Amino acid sequence: MAIEFLQAQKRQRYLILILTLVICATLLVVWLGFFRTPAAVAPASLPLAAPPKIEINWDALKDAKLEALESFLQIPPLKDKAGRANPFTSYK
Repeated sequence: MAIEFLQAQKRQRYLILILTLVICATLLVVWLGFFRTPAAVAPASLPLAAPPKIEINWDALKDAKLEALESFLQIPPLKDKAGRANPFTSYK
């Protein structure tokens, strides 16, 4: 009986230690996540670099090499009916 009482006391001591560690870890996460001062933010008054102006060379589309290209041939539609009447039936 004394051995069982000591084992229960030992188990309770370990559980209290684990509970204390979990509470400390939770408090640390909350402290670092919510109560920490925010990092310094760059002031918005700094001038931003102007985006470069984009110029499209439309004369490249009038090139002789592009005009020599041929378009694809039209694919004729299928003559037969595609698929089966009921696609969910088995082949057997």
